[in-house]
Amino acid sequence: MVDFNNEVTVGTPAVDIVRVLILQRRNDVIEAIEHYSRQAELGYTAEIAPVRSRLKGLLLELGPLIARHHGEEALASYETISTAGDIKDIKEIFGKINFLLDEVKLIRIDTRKNLGGNLRDRNQAQGWKA
Repeated sequence: MVDFNNEVTVGTPAVDIVRVLILQRRNDVIEAIEHYSRQAELGYTAEIAPVRSRLKGLLLELGPLIARHHGEEALASYETISTAGDIKDIKEIFGKINFLLDEVKLIRIDTRKNLGGNLRDRNQAQGWKA
């Protein structure tokens, strides 16, 4: 039980919870695609329905974000393809969603700033002595 009168209670902002939920839904889609691919590679009849349903869940979560960045037409197109498309189309949509999530810095891992050049020369130009 959380005691909000206690000064050591730490709360989690809603935006952080939503980020984690989006990442979890993204991971669910990846796992469904992996399972589909594994079944197909083994020669079994692979069901695409779990992949579609996971992608639809992710689209429900990201709908407003996709509409803001790519427009309502793109969102409608993604939803149509997630319903009727094959695995190639689904992977293409998922790739576009990944690029969007990288663009909004949700899954970006290369965050270090590249200043280029020689560190010693840059420091001397800024007045630092070696």
